[in-house]
Amino acid sequence: MVKFIQLTDTHLVKPDEKLFGIDGWDRLEKAVASIVTHHADADFVVLTGDITEAGEAQAYQALPSVLDKLPCPYYLMLGNHDSRAIAQQMMPSLAWTNDGFLQYHFALDNHAFIFLDTLIEGEHSGFLCDIRLKHLENMLQSYHKQAKDIYLFMHHPPMKIGIGSMDVINLTNSDALLNLLQHYPVKHLFMGHLHVNCHGIWHGIPYAVMKSTTHQTKPLLNDYQDLTVIYGPPEYAVVMLQNQQITIHHQNFLDDDKIINDYA
Repeated sequence: MVKFIQLTDTHLVKPDEKLFGIDGWDRLEKAVASIVTHHADADFVVLTGDITEAGEAQAYQALPSVLDKLPCPYYLMLGNHDSRAIAQQMMPSLAWTNDGFLQYHFALDNHAFIFLDTLIEGEHSGFLCDIRLKHLENMLQSYHKQAKDIYLFMHHPPMKIGIGSMDVINLTNSDALLNLLQHYPVKHLFMGHLHVNCHGIWHGIPYAVMKSTTHQTKPLLNDYQDLTVIYGPPEYAVVMLQNQQITIHHQNFLDDDKIINDYA
């Protein structure tokens, strides 16, 4: 079995500051502690973008002091609230490409994992330029030849999910992505950005979007395009791949999970 954890949209500010009254650093510490306690057998952790709220250098610099407590490797991805230049300056040891993108790929057992950089500097929507699309095509071809089950990670969802305020800032060239994915079978898409839990099937490809570790989006299923932020409970996802099955659990790491002893 392969098991991994998805964190997303931590929106970290300077370590001594809060966002919307929420201490994002405390939330991240609690999430890491929960992973250490309950999921020490995880193969890896991925943070699918919006590491910071506004590309704060101090946040990137302080991040390893928290994530290094994890019991497994972790992989950081960029979102629209991040700064590519500042992130690269503060975390130069990450897997930056020669073109300045933060992208990864690796295989575990019969599973291949591809992590895409969808950031457009200064924009809330996402984009995959020709360079990134070619990189993806090369990885898809390689893992397809190896008969691997392919899992794709990105910050911006390519599909609309019915929340107007988020649908206008998704991946802007989803048709180009779909054109590639229709030639190579992908088992599952994992994304962030929306600050809601959302699962579905996009052109035959199952997908999952996870809630933030900080604030959430009110799921107003209409065309209203003004974002409504709420204080809903934070979560991370526990994903298990085994015997041609994908299982996704949502872990509310602030919940005490008090046991009802007198249940009959």
